[in-house]
Amino acid sequence: FGAFQADLIAGLTVGLTVIPQGLAYAQVANLPPQYGLYSAFMGCFVYVFLGTSKDITLGPTAIMSLMTATFGTDLAPTLPSGEKDPTMAIVLTLISGVIELAMGILKLGILVNFISFPVISAFTSAAAITIALGQVKNILGLKNIPNEFLDMVYETCAKIPQTKVWDLTMGLVSLVIVILMRYLRTIKWKDNPDVPPSVPKIIFRKCLWLIGIGGKC
Repeated sequence: FGAFQADLIAGLTVGLTVIPQGLAYAQVANLPPQYGLYSAFMGCFVYVFLGTSKDITLGPTAIMSLMTATFGTDLAPTLPSGEKDPTMAIVLTLISGVIELAMGILKLGILVNFISFPVISAFTSAAAITIALGQVKNILGLKNIPNEFLDMVYETCAKIPQTKVWDLTMGLVSLVIVILMRYLRTIKWKDNPDVPPSVPKIIFRKCLWLIGIGGKC
């Protein structure tokens, strides 16, 4: 039962994390939401046959989504529905996979050692700032904001008077809920050591702990 409980908690935690994360990464990449879900599980299926480690995590990342938006989606034509054509993003993914496969066969992973830590740190920080500022327009409910960084900052600041109050309210409430969820798993319960807690109380505490894990992820 202990192993089943651990697997169940792990599955629920991953599911609660991957689904909203995939949807968010699809938005960062300017792709339809379903493509974020595709990228969340397709890599796992392939890794079952090609992978060598059981502890590695697979799936989209914020930087990958940002790069896809820059080189794959922004250059694509717009469909009649108003969404970007995902064909170029799919081709970009295929080419990237072929390059990584070739580098793996040729044992070129050593090239990463020649990239200095300041370069990696600066790139990661710049990506984080770009993604964070890119979400401001969504919280404020602003439309027709360009993706280029400087233009995005300028247009966002210029259109602040057009902020939609309900969008802003929902965004702030969601942030508060996530912050509160992070503290649920840190609650210290004070029980009488001579009287074990009842089953409903244990279940309630487990549920709070599980919700807290979801907020932390």
